[in-house]
Amino acid sequence: MPVHDPSPVELTQALVRIDTVNPPGNEHRIGSLLADLLADTGWEAKVIETRPSRACVVAWLPSRDDPHDTALPLCFTGHLDVVPLGTAAWSHDPFGGEVEHGRLYGRGSSDMKSGVAAMICAARQVARLERRRSGVLVVLTAGEESGCDGARDLVQQGLLPRQVGALVVGEPTNLYPVIGHKGALWARITCHGTAAHGSTPELGKNAIEHMLPILQALPGICLGPTHALQGAPTINLGVVRGGSIPNQVPDRCEAELDIRTVAGCDHDEIVGRLQELVGSRGSVERLLDAKPVTTREDDRWVQRVFELGEAFIGERPHARAVTYFTDAAVLGPALGLPPTVICGPGDPALAHQTDEYAATAAIDKAALLYLEIARDWLV
Repeated sequence: MPVHDPSPVELTQALVRIDTVNPPGNEHRIGSLLADLLADTGWEAKVIETRPSRACVVAWLPSRDDPHDTALPLCFTGHLDVVPLGTAAWSHDPFGGEVEHGRLYGRGSSDMKSGVAAMICAARQVARLERRRSGVLVVLTAGEESGCDGARDLVQQGLLPRQVGALVVGEPTNLYPVIGHKGALWARITCHGTAAHGSTPELGKNAIEHMLPILQALPGICLGPTHALQGAPTINLGVVRGGSIPNQVPDRCEAELDIRTVAGCDHDEIVGRLQELVGSRGSVERLLDAKPVTTREDDRWVQRVFELGEAFIGERPHARAVTYFTDAAVLGPALGLPPTVICGPGDPALAHQTDEYAATAAIDKAALLYLEIARDWLV
């Protein structure tokens, strides 16, 4: 059991030093550490193995006022996995948690172990509040980086409540409260051909040549409308695979797309347009479907978070959205579509980068801001 309250920076260092690169994730160690820290102050915390070697944490703190109180709980959420290191050399140990000139270096420091650490430190203080008019829920997920896998597992296995009153996502925003994000539709196009010897290409059908006109036409496909807050939908050709050796006509070619959508886009319609484009030359497979998230700026709770955030960022926040997706795309609908704010100490520009870091001052501020958001909700 913990013998003292770790500071947000200390806890971030401890989390960075635990390798949770996805794949394979291996979130068990970090999940057990965080569950113990929560249980130490009275939280009902469980480490849940949703898949082999993949662990989520679900923690509950009940109301102090009335165990039968019907007030909806506040929910905090973050993910435990991080992306691979990449091929470039790091100047700091990616699992060292080194602090230098006010920067805490390491994979996941910005995205988003600093946010998780700040939430846990705040949650320990929330447990000590003399009054709590509702419960509080903490959901820490595995596999977010590979498409919100842990969040989907928790929802599908019925391990979450049906409704919460508000949702705070600790993804990196430089502590700026953000009220929406784009959706993500990942798709794979597959074209087939007939293999033949490279010296007699006329005897085969080249799958790569079938794919080329499809790829050339992708920029012109209609994805949907532009959104005032989230901007325009985008499409990125991220992966192309075809052939294995130069002296063989390739009989298969794959292309994987990352389509970022905005409110008003219909994912089914986009997949249909892709299939029309591909026609008889191949097939379209949906790999990931995460809908956009949008919360009304004039929501009363959002405005309160903006008021609280002003003291931490030095300006009154206004409506913003981010381009990345979060677990809110899965958790929000499952939890009754609560108003959602994305706010974390990390810098989104540093996420997934070599020599990723988080500012230590921002980590400390995040824990204080999360505590104020919780206090405002509970007291």
